[in-house]
Amino acid sequence: MHKNFDKKVYNSRSVVETVFSIIKRKFGEIVKARKFYNQVKEIKIEMIVYNIKKIL
Repeated sequence: MHKNFDKKVYNSRSVVETVFSIIKRKFGEIVKARKFYNQVKEIKIEMIVYNIKKIL
């Protein structure tokens, strides 16, 4: 299993998990919208706000 393990892919997963953790800490873990479509929109907005804050 160790031979088939791709370090680059795992590292990118680690970065994604870190960003998700930061977003959860900043905006909370609870999604307030009830409908699935609105939940997706809410999460997208949180990610956009996170990226804007990161740029500034």
